[in-house]
Parts: sequence; structure tokens; C-alpha cells
Amino acid sequence: MLTFFRRRAGEEYLVAINVSNQPYAGVVDAPNGQYVDQTPGLDEASRKNATPPVLVLNGWDFRIYRKVH
Repeated sequence: MLTFFRRRAGEEYLVAINVSNQPYAGVVDAPNGQYVDQTPGLDEASRKNATPPVLVLNGWDFRIYRKVH
């Protein structure tokens, strides 16, 4: 699991990438707060699957979360 945080002009994003062919379900190190899933191409059911710091991703999957202020 590769994660990184991007900050710019009042916006903050957490990007999580499962760099394995195996599913991932676990906790990642993310700043406290509320996050909104903004991953392109997902349906609403998939967006509500899990939010940081808990993540559930299939192999080679990724998510992009915007931190709510």
C-alpha cells in the first residue's frame, strides 16, 4: 500500500494505491479528519466502502480522498 498526501491552495488530498495484486483491508497513516472519496469512475456504493484511516482496496486499485475542512 502506497499512500501520500498532497496540499495546495487550501485543498488537501490523500492518495492510496494498492501496488500489489492482493486485496488490502487495513488502516493507513492519515491525518485526522473527515474525507470524501473523489476517485473518478466509482459508483456511490463503492465510494461508501471505507474511508481513511480504514481502507479496503482490490489488487492494483487506488482511491483519491479530499479532506473536508
